[in-house]
Amino acid sequence: MTNTGAQKPADKAGPQGTMIFRVADVPATQDADDAQAGAVGSRSHLLGVSASVKDLRIVLRPGRTLVGRRENNDVVLSEPSVSALHAWIISSNGVSRVMNMLSTNGTFVNDQKVHEATLVHGDRLRFGTVEFIFQMGVHGGSGSVAAHSRKQMLLIAGGIAALALAAVAWVALRGG
Repeated sequence: MTNTGAQKPADKAGPQGTMIFRVADVPATQDADDAQAGAVGSRSHLLGVSASVKDLRIVLRPGRTLVGRRENNDVVLSEPSVSALHAWIISSNGVSRVMNMLSTNGTFVNDQKVHEATLVHGDRLRFGTVEFIFQMGVHGGSGSVAAHSRKQMLLIAGGIAALALAAVAWVALRGG
């Protein structure tokens, strides 16, 4: 069984502020971008795949998130295959990395054993035998895919508008 702090009646935050909740706890009123990307709000998160964490969403806060069996970790996975301090997930500027902390049964990204790896949307992340899918937040910071695409579109639109204005001015000056 997995103990993630979600059973606490007063709040659903782990000892260091990591929010943990089940899919049913997510409000139905997400904005269209969030719903389309499958993200919880604007934050990157892990979605449980293994039976013991099925449909569990763990929102990753900026900075370091500790994952392991010990009660003082941000994410507590009470599974025998998970080490006391199994891994860190470090999130900064829209980029998330996982670092194995010398665990006994390893940390895997897409079935490849890793010491450290940068996570991308849809990666399968496994701590021992406990598996999650990494989902990047829509507005996860300046490095997120969605924010980067919006900035590119605005730059392109601005460039096209400037070229059109220059062409109109050239025609007006030449004809007049």
